[in-house]
Amino acid sequence: MLLVCVPGGGGRRGNFGEAGTFPVSGIEAGNEKLNEADKFGEADKAITTVPANHVRYRYLLTLYRVIRRYLKRGMMKPSAVNGIVLNMDTSGSVDYCCGMEDAGRMTGQDPEVVLVDDGTLTLPVVIVGNGPSAIFLSLLLSGWRPQVVSEPSHSNPLLDCKLKELAGQGLFEQDLDYLSQGLEGRSSNPVSLLLDALLRPDADCGSEEPSLVDWHRDTSCAIPHLVLGRGPPGGSWNDMDGSMRTLSLGSWMELPVLAFKDWMLENRRNFRNDRATAADVAAYYRHYVREMRLDRRFITGTHVTSVRRTTLPKHDRSIASWVVDGHHVGRGQEGNKSFRVRAATVVLATGSTDKVAKLGVLGEELSYVGHTALHLEAILKETPKGFSATCPPVLVVGGGFSAADAVLALRHAGLPVVHAFRGPPGGSGHGLAQLPSSLYPEYHKVLQMMHLGNESYYGFTSLPSHRVLSFLPNNKVLLAGPSDSPLIAQTVLAVAVRIGSAPDLSFLPEGGQALALYPNDGISPRSNPVALEPLTHETKAEPGLFAIGPLAGDKFVRFSLGGGLAAAVCIASRRHDVTSIKNR
Repeated sequence: MLLVCVPGGGGRRGNFGEAGTFPVSGIEAGNEKLNEADKFGEADKAITTVPANHVRYRYLLTLYRVIRRYLKRGMMKPSAVNGIVLNMDTSGSVDYCCGMEDAGRMTGQDPEVVLVDDGTLTLPVVIVGNGPSAIFLSLLLSGWRPQVVSEPSHSNPLLDCKLKELAGQGLFEQDLDYLSQGLEGRSSNPVSLLLDALLRPDADCGSEEPSLVDWHRDTSCAIPHLVLGRGPPGGSWNDMDGSMRTLSLGSWMELPVLAFKDWMLENRRNFRNDRATAADVAAYYRHYVREMRLDRRFITGTHVTSVRRTTLPKHDRSIASWVVDGHHVGRGQEGNKSFRVRAATVVLATGSTDKVAKLGVLGEELSYVGHTALHLEAILKETPKGFSATCPPVLVVGGGFSAADAVLALRHAGLPVVHAFRGPPGGSGHGLAQLPSSLYPEYHKVLQMMHLGNESYYGFTSLPSHRVLSFLPNNKVLLAGPSDSPLIAQTVLAVAVRIGSAPDLSFLPEGGQALALYPNDGISPRSNPVALEPLTHETKAEPGLFAIGPLAGDKFVRFSLGGGLAAAVCIASRRHDVTSIKNR
């Protein structure tokens, strides 16, 4: 991708290497020319720029076309188009400038996406993580705006009354606190409940009412930003077992404008309005980023190593007070190449599955003990299918959904299983028991197996109220049951520890612990989420740092979108306030 950085101030002329001198003038400072190229029929190839002072857009567009011509003629390699710096003949620092283009479209190749590493690239917003909540935030920052439909009708009488007052009006201009009052649901974040109630009215009651939100694009509202991700857009959905089905309904996985059902039908996939496979969801998110022309904002193959504050924002929230450091984990020569980006605002959208939870017992580092889906896949691949009297069982540790998935995968492969979990075998409050059996028959089957064990299921042993004491080098596991039961020394083929996961915030000072609701404990989306301002999703500990998605406690996609709306409204409002002050 082509990246153009323009450091500079109020100059009238600029130099590009030895290519000569080009006149630049005409555009007032602060004007956002995010999609100026739409006027020239180059909407998908726009160089985006918000210069510090008087940088003419046509000049940059001309430069872009010259580089594109060089790439097409083979006079320039795509790998060389990493960072181009136009040094203006004036003093002053860069305000906001970013331009990106996929060089693969020009050459038929698929070059690595590379950021410059000299710290000159400065942006209003950098998003760390590229899952569904980050994709939705990028959509909003790219100028897409929600507005209430012209004739809204909602079963909640209080919300219905408010919506009728705002028919046809945009959500960005409304009091989200007022609109979200009185709403209840499976999220603790008010804006998440509000947006879900508008996008999927009465969804929890099985209703399929149409959305109460229309979407339109206003390019003048777009805010330059980057989305940094280790893998393809979609985040952890790309790492899951593709055959695994979602807990939520397939339609609840969709993002605005592009319906999941329509995408499934267009791609000739079987669609029923129940649960989708992880492979389909991941493919949908990757397609969504391309279809909505957000891909020029997404930098994949990056590993963020540090996010730190450089200055404290005072009155001007547009000042670049954050520095984001990292390196590329891509192929070829660009692997491990470092980069640095400065930003006025950083949004954390890393999810909560980057770091697996561990038991913390002796021998957990032994090779036959694993905590990830990759380890489980290796077991399934290397072990012959079918029960055998000589084959030791695989021990699954944990009583939640990920442990149930492991049990199902192992049983499907015909391997004997011992299932150990700390609690009783699934009471009415157990997560598996709360799912309707008609939609989730496989999880209810696991719940039944946890109750009955080897009495009814050959090759399966259930060990409720058991915990692991240690893992021994000879593939033996020492387990302790209730106080009146003897210790068990179980010989195993392998162990799959599936007791949950946690976010990896090692790139923040002290692992981000100061951001937590209870700062003395580590961040946990379930028990100790990031402490946020509920209506903006800005962290209470660090102004200018936001958190959305599972980090904010919204582990379901349908609710994670609300955090993106809250953050986008706050960012846009502050940017508008700063621009108004500067123009006085």
